[in-house]
Amino acid sequence: HKYLYFRPNKDGSDRHAKSLGKRVRTVVVTKRPADDETWTTYRRHYALRHRFHQLGGRWFLSIVPTYHFTSPNGNEHPWASILLSNIKRIEGHEAIRGQTAFWAKYLTAGPHLFSGPPDPRLQFGELETTEVERGIDDPSWKPAPEEYTHAGSDTRLSLFDPADFP
Repeated sequence: HKYLYFRPNKDGSDRHAKSLGKRVRTVVVTKRPADDETWTTYRRHYALRHRFHQLGGRWFLSIVPTYHFTSPNGNEHPWASILLSNIKRIEGHEAIRGQTAFWAKYLTAGPHLFSGPPDPRLQFGELETTEVERGIDDPSWKPAPEEYTHAGSDTRLSLFDPADFP
């Protein structure tokens, strides 16, 4: 994969991580279908696409939050791309902003990142920010809530929508 992601706990339970703040996030969660649903169990992992850039003699790491989806056996889920597409359709700007802030704080949190003492050659500073003239107004570009329902029903689409599969 061209990204990093959290592994589940050794016992298969959900995994939680804390960044520099007090908030704890569930970075690996197992999703199971209800008794009347036919989709298969999967795990959703916080993931991070990353790339180093040198700008003006300084190195920067670009971070792009994403997700990784696996089956309970640890292999990539066969419908991972559809699961990713569905969650990206549901999430908005605030969710991505929050995950970006989480990753930035997590990377600066210290030795637990690589399970050992920090390497002095790789240290992360504060998240670089900039002001822009325009912003993202989620309600203006996201589909109306009725577009998230199955045709002819009041049932909202879930992250794992059986209508996406033949």
